[in-house]
Amino acid sequence: MLDNFNIPKKNGYQFRGLNKNKKSSTGVSLLYFPVEAGVGNQWDDIEQFELLDACPYLGGFIDIYR
Repeated sequence: MLDNFNIPKKNGYQFRGLNKNKKSSTGVSLLYFPVEAGVGNQWDDIEQFELLDACPYLGGFIDIYR
């Protein structure tokens, strides 16, 4: 997947990077770290969301990242 795009913002989260992920239709997930109260889980794990191949690029929650 070769394309230029803006990393989507997610309210209450900070973007942390990209990761290979077989559960994503594009094979890539976006990693986000919770930075506000009330988002994420009790351990503040980094979360993976599907990278879509069309705007808005941010898909659904896939899993936590460890």
